[in-house]
Amino acid sequence: MMLWAMTTVASMSALPSDVAAATWTVDGNYGDDSNDGGPNTPWRTLARAQIAIREWRSAWENSESPPKAPRVMLRAGVYPPLHLGPEDSGLSPTDPVVWAAQSRETAVLSAGFTIPPERLAEVPNPLRPSGPTVLHVNLGQFNLTTAQFGQLHGASDSSISGCWAPGKMDVYSNGAPLLLARHPNPFRNGTWRWMYVNGTAGPPSKHPGPPASASQFVWRPTDTAEVGGWESEDDPWVQGYFQFDWTDTIARISALIPGNRTVALDPSTPTYGGGLPIRSGARWLGLNLLSELDSPGEFYIDRVKGDLYLIPAMIDGVAPSPPSVVVSVNRTVLNATNASNLRFEGLKFMYAQGTGVVLSGSNLTLSNCTVANHGTMGVAAVGVGNTIEGTTVRDTGCAGITITAGDRRTLIPGRSRVVGNTIHNFGGYKRMYQPGISFDAVGSTFAHNTIHSAPHSGMLGHANDCTFEENNFTELCTESGDAGAWYSGRSWADRGNQIVNNRFERIRNFGPPIPLQGQNVNAIHFDDQMSGYLVAGNTIVDCWEGVRLGGGRRVTITNNTFIKVDIPVAFDNRGMTWQKLSCTPPNGSLFHELAEDRVDSPPYAFAYPYLQHIAQEYPCVPVYNNISNNRFCLCGSWITASAADIATWHSVAFANTNYSNCIVDSTQTT
Repeated sequence: MMLWAMTTVASMSALPSDVAAATWTVDGNYGDDSNDGGPNTPWRTLARAQIAIREWRSAWENSESPPKAPRVMLRAGVYPPLHLGPEDSGLSPTDPVVWAAQSRETAVLSAGFTIPPERLAEVPNPLRPSGPTVLHVNLGQFNLTTAQFGQLHGASDSSISGCWAPGKMDVYSNGAPLLLARHPNPFRNGTWRWMYVNGTAGPPSKHPGPPASASQFVWRPTDTAEVGGWESEDDPWVQGYFQFDWTDTIARISALIPGNRTVALDPSTPTYGGGLPIRSGARWLGLNLLSELDSPGEFYIDRVKGDLYLIPAMIDGVAPSPPSVVVSVNRTVLNATNASNLRFEGLKFMYAQGTGVVLSGSNLTLSNCTVANHGTMGVAAVGVGNTIEGTTVRDTGCAGITITAGDRRTLIPGRSRVVGNTIHNFGGYKRMYQPGISFDAVGSTFAHNTIHSAPHSGMLGHANDCTFEENNFTELCTESGDAGAWYSGRSWADRGNQIVNNRFERIRNFGPPIPLQGQNVNAIHFDDQMSGYLVAGNTIVDCWEGVRLGGGRRVTITNNTFIKVDIPVAFDNRGMTWQKLSCTPPNGSLFHELAEDRVDSPPYAFAYPYLQHIAQEYPCVPVYNNISNNRFCLCGSWITASAADIATWHSVAFANTNYSNCIVDSTQTT
């Protein structure tokens, strides 16, 4: 495959004579830009179609009755990244410009470069000659540059921003991402395997042994044979859960000291926690290690010299011959910025170093597409009236979809929809706080999505007046502690939201034990006094916890079904105990948020009039919660709070019943 570059408008030939044509065709294999773009005389490039759309818009944008917006049909083939702006927009929200794949054909927009198989040479591993042979190629021969090789970047934020860093080249084999060479290797089922910081697992108060530093730690004696051999590595890194089991850190190793089994971390890639010491028993692994390139599905890039080494992934247990290898070279695949009234149908967007699809504007729709194999996010949508529907998003280094819709200060609705998508295998690089769907939204809908197979949350964010309904969450939070498949926290101003008629299944830790906090994940998690939600009609099956109500107010949990859930409802009063500072007026952080949102003035005063009175209504007490008419089967004790405590907290719990004739569906997500 050729290394694509965007063709500039200035280099294009004359425009078609009929600028009002309804449908144009592009064929990247057999088209010609001197054609007229008809179905039998297609253009060759996307840039040629882009010029035609701009001409159409220029001709009709001031007309009171423009013709129907054009459709650009892409024949089967691989196309370069597409960058669109306001001049590429349609003229009406009800009649968008359409970019679509031809029926029954596969059109791929790629930010990658395919390595010719004949250029891959089988060689010994330079740092482990006695180990498995590897494939090698120098990327410089393809005119790829050090800027495109990129660099690894430290990440430690417990937020979606942990992945917003300059791009790095990743490698894909036979359509699937390869892992940076590491030790230890994952289990055969893909679950990550870990080493452990020297000492006994558990909080420092119980096991105060080594280490006591935020920038170095001691490895266990049993790991010396491997770790001690990393001194010859050029750019070794670590990834680990060094302070908490709900946030992972990626950091460069600055020094290895085998004499006392110490790993020192580069201070420019700090660990999470503002200097908190790394804890005994914490999980960690070595990353970006050529000497550990010893397993199918791994790669290593010398990002100075451009040498790529890899062992291709197996297909049904067999090494492919020849392997298909793609490296990511461009930051995005589709970037529509300050655009409007556009629709993308049936296309595949692949191999970006950063976010695959960027939609910024209004009335932008991604429909029945595939967004896969991207270094950071799959889709990032910002604006009003945007829709992501029927799309598969998979194999991303960070989050699946991020959506910002509306204005939570003014409560202007975003009118956006994330509906009917399948999102899985996200969080492949930065593990925590990279959900299937990250939301910051007002007046938007998240419905009928299937989200599965990831180390952390399925949905996470902040919202007002949003609906989360009939979604399916399966096998999430598999690697985390203190997390929820659906999660939000630390707000009294997020109101008017409902989580209804969803299904949550197998929300548990899988694989090695979670050492610092243990099994502690939930289907729905309202963290740190999160308030104001309706939770109704959901089915929660085979989960550790069902709903965690962490000290919040005015939450209604009703008509839900819990089957084989260890703790169906966890309800506490943390605002009255260890979290009292945040809810104490006038300077608590929760009151600061209310002041910033001006809840005593419109629009908040009209939409949620009770917010302005919280200081007079037991501010640190979890008041006005309603837990009623729920059903439980094969569960533990249905709620952690006593009836007396619930009454003292001015909340209610009634008509919750146990039943015995339930059936647990053991179907596994594939």
